Amino acid sequence: MKYGVTSESTIENRYSNKFMNGKYMDPIVSGNRREMIRIERNLVEINPGSLNLEPWAGSRAPKK
Repeated sequence: MKYGVTSESTIENRYSNKFMNGKYMDPIVSGNRREMIRIERNLVEINPGSLNLEPWAGSRAPKK
């Protein structure tokens, strides 16, 4: 649904329980914040989730 960056200490409080009902977070990589932001941007540009609404979402997605 969405790529994002958060710290492990706040992952449980990132979204409300109501929003998370029936959903889960799947951490895919960890590291320093600068590198995580770079990775997130790349993922959002190439294959954004339905809730990634940034202006650059899908800007490098493969043509269909």
